[in-house]
Amino acid sequence: MTNKTLVFGLTLATCALTLMTSCGQASDTSSVPAIASIGSGAAASSQPAAETVAPKAADTLPAVVEPQRSGPFEFRALEHDFGDIRDSEKVRHDFHFVNAENHLVRILEVKTTCGCTAADLPKKEYAPGEEGVLTVFFDGHHRQGQDLKTVTIVTDNVEAPNAEVKVKAFVVARIAIEPRAMFLGQFRAGEASPTKELKIISRKLDLVIEDLQMDDHRFTFATKGSQRSVDHGDEVVVHTFELGFQGDQAIAQNRTFLKIRTNDAEQQHINVAVLAHVVGPIHVIPYQLNINGQKPNEEFTQTIQIGPRERDFKYELNSFDLLNPSPELGLTLEMLPLDARRPGWVTLELKGRTPASVPEGGLKVGGSVFLRTDIGEQPEVTIPLQGTIIYR
Repeated sequence: MTNKTLVFGLTLATCALTLMTSCGQASDTSSVPAIASIGSGAAASSQPAAETVAPKAADTLPAVVEPQRSGPFEFRALEHDFGDIRDSEKVRHDFHFVNAENHLVRILEVKTTCGCTAADLPKKEYAPGEEGVLTVFFDGHHRQGQDLKTVTIVTDNVEAPNAEVKVKAFVVARIAIEPRAMFLGQFRAGEASPTKELKIISRKLDLVIEDLQMDDHRFTFATKGSQRSVDHGDEVVVHTFELGFQGDQAIAQNRTFLKIRTNDAEQQHINVAVLAHVVGPIHVIPYQLNINGQKPNEEFTQTIQIGPRERDFKYELNSFDLLNPSPELGLTLEMLPLDARRPGWVTLELKGRTPASVPEGGLKVGGSVFLRTDIGEQPEVTIPLQGTIIYR
């Protein structure tokens, strides 16, 4: 075990985060009053579009436009914007490219970042100067708001083997949840958490919220009623709820789900993640360490910073250690020299090296960094190590 003892006269360093909104129950939409227009981007035309794949016009290459290089290929464009689409639409776009290398290039794999995106590239070999077309499909179902997706072409080219293109769209949802996940913020133990609003914006004007539940009783919700509004030129009904957090407020990252049941056949069940962080006298950045996307035999370094939340606060950092780390990574943990420009702050450095090979499906990272202090309300801090190392 690595033991270090430090006594600090800490100066003020504050950290506050606030985001997002809240929760409750619903009322009948037949009697809700009309109000002014909102700009949520939640609903589009009052008539849902047919579920077809709509081809977008292929981009043409004006004489003044230079081709854009990615990996071994030159493209007419590396990004395409579908603009506003409904969540009932599937759209497509053709990316035209040419092999810019002086040798044959073979396609090993075409990867997308999400199940809502697919790609078609049937030809697998391209001679120097040969042209090709990558077709990318984007499905707006169960999406909302701005979306950006990446498609990666993996080739056998030694230098710069991967080519990437991007598609984006603003998905106008038939039933939108804003925000899609809610962070109530950070607050000290004993302090009241802020309350925030959650809105369900529906183009289905007779939408009824039949039930609301939360598994963690420390999170609270209340209904604030329903109103008619206009969004993206369409009449919508807006259900508003309010969320908060109460309870014992032990120092922890608290998470639960607001479970919503509606009368809509397509979206009868909606789950919204809700988070609230109760913090102690010292600030720890980050709350968890993610180790992902490494290459074989590659060294990596991550840092942990520990600092005060209040002026003139004294404490002892009694020890820091690694608990049950993944042995394949050869992890070490040490404290860096103190920085006089940041009184009271400590930086720990985690170092390791990825193994030469990993099991099929990847190496799951485990373990944690464990801190001990002399603070009564925050005697221990555990920082999880997580991630999966996969070599492609």
